[in-house]
Amino acid sequence: MSLTYLNKHFVFKFISISKSKTYISNRYFNYARAMSKTHDPATNTITINPLDNKHSATIILMHGLGDSASGWESTADMLADQMPHVKFILPTAASRPITLNMGMSMPGWYDIKSLGADKHLDPCDGIEDSKKIIMELLEKEHVEVGLPYNRMLLAGFSQGGAMSLYTGLQVYIYV
Repeated sequence: MSLTYLNKHFVFKFISISKSKTYISNRYFNYARAMSKTHDPATNTITINPLDNKHSATIILMHGLGDSASGWESTADMLADQMPHVKFILPTAASRPITLNMGMSMPGWYDIKSLGADKHLDPCDGIEDSKKIIMELLEKEHVEVGLPYNRMLLAGFSQGGAMSLYTGLQVYIYV
């Protein structure tokens, strides 16, 4: 599925009424960036590209436990509007049982066994598989697009942030 968006300029009027005063303000939102958005149903990955498909940087944005790529799509849209030279890739973690959540299956980059002081002793089942997926995304950008690794950024929220650190600190590529 591929959608193409050509956003417009919008001006919104906000009216705020307090006990003593009424405030009217103009707020200008610049949504002039033309972008191409694709969704890969096989991997549930969302990609936001400049319409001309020319980008000089890539950000891989990873969601937190129980969320998905679509939960961060609007955030990536706002960031993409401010950075028209950047491609955004939003992968979705595999659904897996999470021990901490009574074994309930949900999207997660790895299993969490406990939150105790000795958590560092718990194995994070699935973390290596998730790291491999992220590394494949980085390699694909480097090989297919020719983008240097020093123009790629790993980012994430909560468990996705932990994955970005875990993966990024283990990349053995000279940049």
